[in-house]
Amino acid sequence: MNSRLLTVVLVAALGVAFQGNQGAAQKNGGEVQKEADAKTQYAAASLLRKQIRGKKGTERRQAQMKAAAAYEAVAHYFSEEAPLAGRALYKAAELHEYLRDRENGVRCLKQIFKMHAESNTKAKAHNLLGHIYRRARNFKEAIKEYDLCIQDFPKEKAQVAVAMIWLGKCKATSGDHKGARETWQKRLEQFADRSRLVIESYDLIACSYLREGKTEKARETLTRCQDQFKAAAQDSGPEGQRIRKWLGKMKVVKRLMGSTEKRDDS
Repeated sequence: MNSRLLTVVLVAALGVAFQGNQGAAQKNGGEVQKEADAKTQYAAASLLRKQIRGKKGTERRQAQMKAAAAYEAVAHYFSEEAPLAGRALYKAAELHEYLRDRENGVRCLKQIFKMHAESNTKAKAHNLLGHIYRRARNFKEAIKEYDLCIQDFPKEKAQVAVAMIWLGKCKATSGDHKGARETWQKRLEQFADRSRLVIESYDLIACSYLREGKTEKARETLTRCQDQFKAAAQDSGPEGQRIRKWLGKMKVVKRLMGSTEKRDDS
């Protein structure tokens, strides 16, 4: 086969694949067989998602596209079942993101906000939308989505904790290190009863100081964290063991050790 003919064949093949994906998007799952009810439709989509495991390359991509269309079919056929339809659209958006099909991922997530989906689903949707924008280096929109999760769904604590991490990281990447630390300080205070989240927030704050070259501020933050958990870390029970593990995993500890070694070598 000469090079010109090969190019024509490849372009045609890519066109078919693109049209197929667009067809799924345009029909919102309408090409998928309708089941007896929403739960059965969702179960069928979940089964297709499970079947992705173990597949690779083109076969995996096709299975992901098929599962995404199946999840969208739940919302297409049973839009009145808003809680389940919302969860299905979230699953579809995840698959679109795995496929790097961000246009359809964003479409599914924005559709969730227009329906009476569960609060947890909407909070997760804001976070995933924030992740999509962040990965596309659109930090302004990412910050907006993380902030919406925090402000509109304060009772969804697990999602709020995630949003506050990434809100701070987006601010830091945009050059607002002070704003990032303020976000993580609020997280530290808001989740004061969650030792892991508190230690994690201290670590984020300390590492932020290091990135700005404020080594002493980083050390002070680490010391404050260690002092706060000194008594708890000495406990011989499971909680003490967990706290020692979390303190030992703090990134700032290794980074401060590295900066000390550099000074010693100079």
